[in-house]
Amino acid sequence: MFSLFDSDFQPAVVKCDLFAQSLRDSWFDDDACDDSTLIFFSFHYKQLSLSIGEQVEIVFSDLEIAALSKLSQDVLGEGAFKRNQIAASNSTQTFLGLEQVIEQLHAGILNGPSITSTVLYLIVVPVVLIMLITVMCLLANWCCRPELEIGVDKHSGKHDVGQTGR
Repeated sequence: MFSLFDSDFQPAVVKCDLFAQSLRDSWFDDDACDDSTLIFFSFHYKQLSLSIGEQVEIVFSDLEIAALSKLSQDVLGEGAFKRNQIAASNSTQTFLGLEQVIEQLHAGILNGPSITSTVLYLIVVPVVLIMLITVMCLLANWCCRPELEIGVDKHSGKHDVGQTGR
């Protein structure tokens, strides 16, 4: 019987994602490819997918990946394509944008290991806690300091500081 709807139908974006995932899995299954990076870009959906091998992940921090993601959105995202609606200029712009992303990735790899967000948190959190505890101690000492009475005996001229009841 003829059916209008194919039960195996998948949207193009799903097919692209499945293709990219299967290629990633087969590429990184081999230990010799752990020093590689795969970049997929869907021109139609303006979507960049970046896969980094374990060896590259050591030198390319998550902060650099976030910066690379921001750069890719700026040069390849929807906003970058709204300026030019002509297909030829879009493909040229895509090429230039991908070139910038690859240059940034290459520069990050050449610069070597950098600070990661984990290291940043390991440094920042204790420093902030120490500062917070210090401020709280200073405030507690200031607010709860003992009240010293300064009494002057008018007859003898003696000054009693901090002594009560004498």
